[in-house]
Amino acid sequence: MDVDNTPTRVEELWFSDGSLVVQADQSLFRIYSGILAAHSAVFKDMLAFPQPPDAETIEGCPVVRLPDSSRDVTAFFKAIFDSSFFESYPSDTDFNTTISILRLSHKYTVEYLQRRALGHLSPLYPTTFAAYCQHTSASGFEELNLDEHHVAAIQIAQEVNAT
Repeated sequence: MDVDNTPTRVEELWFSDGSLVVQADQSLFRIYSGILAAHSAVFKDMLAFPQPPDAETIEGCPVVRLPDSSRDVTAFFKAIFDSSFFESYPSDTDFNTTISILRLSHKYTVEYLQRRALGHLSPLYPTTFAAYCQHTSASGFEELNLDEHHVAAIQIAQEVNAT
């Protein structure tokens, strides 16, 4: 069975006037480098380096390859470029989107998204005994499988140093 490894555009994150193409797995995103740099200190520093004359381009835009999953990058970029996609708690979101955004906002230093993601997780994981005693299983997450998600929440909390 042949697998097509041709990179494909993520249409909802392919802006025809974007200035940067980002590739994650086999997904391509054409986004605005200035907006990305304004939100992320890591990308600001990365994009400050001049491009060599023989650097890869797509439609005249420099290409940056990320080692992150396309699922994580899609959620992360949607949160940056669409203000209604990932609103503060108690707005509804799903667990996997929250984890993806938390992971990459920590990695690429987008503090407002990291705070927002932690805000979505906080009601599920009280940090005091009194809060735990009053805790209910109500959350803004749709269809939460607690056994599977508790492990993922513990792993991401360790990864982003959110004890």
